[in-house]
Amino acid sequence: MDEEKIKYALRNTKILRLPKRKIATFGTTNVNYYLITELLENVVEIREGKITAERPRIIPPLSSGYGYLEGFEEYQSSEAFLAFFRKYMRGLYYSFKFRNETEKINSVYNPFKKVVNKIFEIVDKEDGSAGVIKGVDTDTWAISLTKFLKKTVESSVNTNVTELEERGFFEQAGYERLKFRTYKELPYSLRRKVEELFEKAKRGKLKIKELGEELIKLGVYHIYIEQFLELYRSLHR
Repeated sequence: MDEEKIKYALRNTKILRLPKRKIATFGTTNVNYYLITELLENVVEIREGKITAERPRIIPPLSSGYGYLEGFEEYQSSEAFLAFFRKYMRGLYYSFKFRNETEKINSVYNPFKKVVNKIFEIVDKEDGSAGVIKGVDTDTWAISLTKFLKKTVESSVNTNVTELEERGFFEQAGYERLKFRTYKELPYSLRRKVEELFEKAKRGKLKIKELGEELIKLGVYHIYIEQFLELYRSLHR
C-alpha cells in the first residue's frame, strides 16, 4: 500500500462515535468497534471486533526532556525549559495488542445512513461501549482502525494522567507533583500575573524565552503551553 493511499484513508475515515468508556488507567481495556464501509450504493460492509489496550505506562521524565525534545531551537539549551520537560510534562505510553479480534464481517443491502442509525441503536443498547467508524474501502480497514485508536487515546489521556497523578505514580517516576492541574484551580491573583506576563511579551518588554521560564517557575507552563506556543509562532512568522 503506497503512502498516498494511506493518507487518503486517514483523511476520509470518520469517527462517528467514540466509546463512552475510556482506556482504563490501571487495567486492560477491550476497545470494541463497528467499522462501517460503503462498498457500492446500498451495499454496506460492517466489520465488528475489538482491540485490547494495555494500561498506559509512564514515560520517565529524563526521556521526555533529552530523548524527544527536537526543533525548539535555543530552548533546547535552556535549563529551565528542559527542567519543565523533565519534571512537568507527563508522558504516557499506550500499547495495543493488535490481534484485532474481528468477530463478524457482514454485508448489508441498505442505504448507508440507515445502516449507521441501526448501529447507533445497537451501541446505545450496549451503553455506548463501542466506537463507530466510517471506513473508506475494504483494503484500508486497518488504517481506519489506527485513526480510531488515536482518537480513543486522545479522549482518555486526561483521565489517565489525573488518576496517576492523584495516586502519586508520577512522583514515584521522578516528576514533581503539580500544584495546579487545570486553569480552574489557579487563584485569581496568579491568573492576573500570568496575563500581565503575556502582555509584556506581546509588547516586546519580555523576551519569549523569559516568559517561558517565568511560567515554569510559577508552575503553570503545562496549563498555558498552547497559548505560549501560539505566541511563539506569531512572533517568529
